[in-house]
Amino acid sequence: MHLELEAEERGDAYAARRALGNLARIKEEVRAVWGWTFIERLGQDVRYAARVLRRSPGFTAVAVISLALGIGANTALFSALDAVMWKSLPVRDPQELRILTWGRNKEEAAHTFEHDFTGYGYKDPKTGQAIRSSFLYSAYLSLRDRVPQFSDLVGFSENEFTLTANGSSEYASGWFVSGNYFTALGVVPAAGRLVTPEDDAPGRPPVVVLTHRYWEKRFRLDSQVIGREVTINQTRATVIGVTPPQFQGLNPGEAPELFVPLSMAALGGADYSTTDPYTWWV
Repeated sequence: MHLELEAEERGDAYAARRALGNLARIKEEVRAVWGWTFIERLGQDVRYAARVLRRSPGFTAVAVISLALGIGANTALFSALDAVMWKSLPVRDPQELRILTWGRNKEEAAHTFEHDFTGYGYKDPKTGQAIRSSFLYSAYLSLRDRVPQFSDLVGFSENEFTLTANGSSEYASGWFVSGNYFTALGVVPAAGRLVTPEDDAPGRPPVVVLTHRYWEKRFRLDSQVIGREVTINQTRATVIGVTPPQFQGLNPGEAPELFVPLSMAALGGADYSTTDPYTWWV
């Protein structure tokens, strides 16, 4: 068929045969590509490689570990770049978000006994000041209520929780968040509702919001989980909603599994005190 097409195009059967070359060789090559020859040769190569690797277990282990580390490192790097550099946070007006910080010099540091164990911080190369983003809980409330220049001021802090449901317990990464956290960011729930200022008020019943990823992983997207009680750090809490799939909080590259109100800070122990003047965690 190829010869006929070539002859038709050239108008000369002899010239066509000469252009195509050795027909027997061409037939063998086509059969090798489209037949079983290629698969047989691939099988032979795989078996040979397996024999070589079996004879040198040390080399095999080094090769496998090197490949795993290389692939893992590249995957982690790409994921971080994808989240931090190439994607915008899936919230309303992300370009208007700012991290609120405060600074102090060495002299001030000697007389300040803050326990700054969480949040964003660095040393300003120009002034030498230590820049921090952690605040006292009372300071957060004061700034939220008394600084009209902020359209909204949300507070949050990460923590590890133990969540018990359906007869089993597991660790779950999560965030304490202020009652205005989701409304200020314009986040719409995928199911149920999200934390509100009423939920964050003292004395309110404990509630929890699941991320969509955790809802799928732990509860298999069961809609009946909304309104059900689970145990978080030995405290009963009601599941009130699920975040949309694309929302993973305000720290790019991280994947929290649940959110609870700041008013439930006691779940985190003494490091999350709302009254201790030396515990800066919001």
